[in-house]
Amino acid sequence: MKLIRAIAGIATLVMLSGTANAQSLVLGDGLARQCYVDAVSGNPGKQRAIARCKAALRNVGMSKLNRASTWVNLGILQMRSGAYEDSMVSYDRSLGIAPDSPEALINRGAALIYLGRNDEAVENLTRSIELETKKLPEALYNRALAYEKLEQYESAYYDLSRALELRPDFETAARALSRYSVEEVED
Repeated sequence: MKLIRAIAGIATLVMLSGTANAQSLVLGDGLARQCYVDAVSGNPGKQRAIARCKAALRNVGMSKLNRASTWVNLGILQMRSGAYEDSMVSYDRSLGIAPDSPEALINRGAALIYLGRNDEAVENLTRSIELETKKLPEALYNRALAYEKLEQYESAYYDLSRALELRPDFETAARALSRYSVEEVED
């Protein structure tokens, strides 16, 4: 019987660049909507954008859905600025409102990767996948990052391959997958 084993290329010890984010849509206008736009546009987490999100969260009349989404978007901006612990608080606040939010779980998983808590990242990302996230390629890519750091290369390879099947133009996943080779081994 032959098995296929994925082996990481020479660059396995080099951290893959960045994680994928999943923003949460906020309907309407105002500060919460601008917070969403900042998260989607790739705002690098400038203090002004973070302040807008925090100001939006002070609005007592915000719907639960928009509040949970704004916490996710704030967390993304915090994570981009390198404030990983702060982003974890934001994702946890979102999950306190909407416990089955795949977007909050994807981003919480990304923050956990940055914090070196890869087992927990895999759990969060797997839960997001089980909840049928609309951002499945991003969830798979992030989980592959965590698997790689855990030296679970076969799982990482599988997730990267699946992410590319779903989104063939996912360049970051393609670069990561190109570092792998597959060889047949005898049982």
